[in-house]
Amino acid sequence: YEGRDLDVFLGIPYAQPPIGDLRFKKPLPLDRKWEQPLDAQHWPPACYHNKYHQDYFNHNMSEDCLYLNIWSPVNTKSTGALKPVMFWIHGGGFVWGSSVEKFYSGEVLSALGDVVVVTINYRLNIFGLLYTGAEGPAPGNMALWDQSVALEWVVDNIRYFGGDPQRVTIFGESAGAFSVAAHILSPISRNLFTNAILMSGAPLNDRLITPRDEREREGVEKAVSLGCGVSTDGKFTPELIDCLMGQPPEKLVQEFTLDVESSVIDIIVDGEFLPESPKEMLKSGNFKKGL
Repeated sequence: YEGRDLDVFLGIPYAQPPIGDLRFKKPLPLDRKWEQPLDAQHWPPACYHNKYHQDYFNHNMSEDCLYLNIWSPVNTKSTGALKPVMFWIHGGGFVWGSSVEKFYSGEVLSALGDVVVVTINYRLNIFGLLYTGAEGPAPGNMALWDQSVALEWVVDNIRYFGGDPQRVTIFGESAGAFSVAAHILSPISRNLFTNAILMSGAPLNDRLITPRDEREREGVEKAVSLGCGVSTDGKFTPELIDCLMGQPPEKLVQEFTLDVESSVIDIIVDGEFLPESPKEMLKSGNFKKGL
């Protein structure tokens, strides 16, 4: 781009595929090495989302979607000087979007900024947000957990692509900016990056945080509407969970998609990724300093 050659790596897996028994669960790091070189010349599938904005958001979709893409200036490795890393988190209300969108391609920023650019997919909609109660398999906030595992992968591996793991800037817009704020707050991920940029999103509006009981009740109502069974107290039962585990992804994403106009973000204070509400964590100084 603009006379600057780049190395481009597309569709690198950063976690185990969240399929089968791993559906709705926290992401697991990769547990094996590749026996053959990985073909990193093709865009990965997007995570499942409903089909909005016909021109942009209808790429191939799969539950096996936890992949990242890297753009790196060609001369980086030959000179031995590691470049700063820009880690992009896309927006879309945690309901749609992916790293595959053409306007998220990293070649311009990498070439003109002389940086290594990373873009990621993370789970959306029911696959990234479902909460099945304290004893259930879906802890909520899986979208944020996916992002944190991708950050761990970058810290462990980006030097092999010419990037400096000690100079990682996370940045995002809309739900991506909200995610950046969550990582600044979270004890799980706050030490995986050095700088942060928020564009059009912040965690200070209480409407953007859904209480756990309400999130579970909403999920139960959707499961019941799918014909998965009944619940008399708004809590998930093993039967309801088993039914959701067996549903086709297309049916789930259609049933659980939020009203786009409401722009509701179903992040919860789960006691682990977010130990307290964002406001309380900010008030008490419980967040990453020195950004």
